[in-house]
Amino acid sequence: MDTDDRLLTVREVAQTMRVSNMTVYRLIKSGDLQAIRVGRNFRIRESDVDRYFEAGTVATLAPALLGEPLPGMQDR
Repeated sequence: MDTDDRLLTVREVAQTMRVSNMTVYRLIKSGDLQAIRVGRNFRIRESDVDRYFEAGTVATLAPALLGEPLPGMQDR
């Protein structure tokens, strides 16, 4: 872990992503977002949030930028 890497709460991540706390918990449970368990709570490295955004941005936008239909949108 980078010494400058902040540990964020689920609430802080949810506010950053503009989603509910439950969505963040689902991302953690599915393995899409890395988290550290501290007692009964989770902490998420700021770099892991950045990595999630970067992975999601590339996976979601790349087909659209290439003029290809997005997954699940082929029949529309």
